[in-house]
Amino acid sequence: MKRMICTAPVLAQPDIENARKGTHPFIIFIDASTEGLAAVLSQEGEDKQLHPIFFASKGLSKAEKRYNVTDLEVLAVVFAVRRFHMFIYGLPTIVRTDHKPLTALFKRTNVSARVLRWSLELQRYNLEIQYVKRTANAVADALSRGAARINEANSLEGLNEAVVNAVKVREKSKWLEELEKDDQFRVVIELMRKNEPDDAVNLAGLKHPVRVADFAIIDGNLKLFTEEGVSVLVVPQNECYELLHEVHTGVFAGHFSAQKVLNRMRKQYFWPGMAQDIHKWSEQCQKCFVHNPRKMLTPPLKPIVTSRPYEIIGVDILELGLTTKGNRYVVTVIDRFSKHAAAYPVPDKSAETVARTLFVRWIADGC
Repeated sequence: MKRMICTAPVLAQPDIENARKGTHPFIIFIDASTEGLAAVLSQEGEDKQLHPIFFASKGLSKAEKRYNVTDLEVLAVVFAVRRFHMFIYGLPTIVRTDHKPLTALFKRTNVSARVLRWSLELQRYNLEIQYVKRTANAVADALSRGAARINEANSLEGLNEAVVNAVKVREKSKWLEELEKDDQFRVVIELMRKNEPDDAVNLAGLKHPVRVADFAIIDGNLKLFTEEGVSVLVVPQNECYELLHEVHTGVFAGHFSAQKVLNRMRKQYFWPGMAQDIHKWSEQCQKCFVHNPRKMLTPPLKPIVTSRPYEIIGVDILELGLTTKGNRYVVTVIDRFSKHAAAYPVPDKSAETVARTLFVRWIADGC
């Protein structure tokens, strides 16, 4: 029975792609007892059944055996994420426990310094903690109680684990099947099969025709040899945006600029109109817009054209504080044609005072 549990089809291979999309997230069952800790990494398979991927358990050290129940359950979560880090880091993950108080782990404030420290570590992961009945957590429960047989000296060391050894055989390239249905690349593939390498085809979005000799079917994929002699994968049109999402906003991406994404993708992929699609994608990324707001373009200053004195004058009011003569403001005036400027102290900035200053003083001085 142990051999059956530790091999396919019971023990399954992790499906990282569906876990990343969130359609089949990883599910971790954890349990803690006075004897040990246990965790089971699981994922729903194509048969809609939950399959185990990784079993792990450990006995408790002398110090850990003195922890209270809640602290032990939190320790079980920490133990699980450390063991399954390579699978779950950056991916949505569900943690299921039969200890209900654990569901409020990230909301509680009246916790020990030890639990607080563990909580900070767990915040690195995208975890959702769910409560299940003990009957639904039987595997982890059994592992935690059997872990006492493991004799260990250090905390979180000396693990008893089983890892999947099943290997999934690679299916025929779905991309090539999609390209055979594409109006443009269907012609390329047909010419390749007719052994007509000297022909050239016009692809939408490209300025110059592409030679059939530059294409080849390698490992079930259509590839294009670039001018640098590097082979890149030809991507079907309906797969472009999913690929862009992965490269620009995926787990291991960094929301880089359109040019950086383009430079990176050109080394591995090709499709007609690739540069335009990448720039359009980057412009529509909400996170990039929020965290990297576009610089506002300042239009160039346009000179004010005048043909004679007093055609256009500029007036402004400046407050400098109350003087000994009772004036608080200064009216500044400039003639746009001659650049003649003057400043007049005034007691207030009313329209009547400014108008009197312009007509009585500015115009009189100018004349």
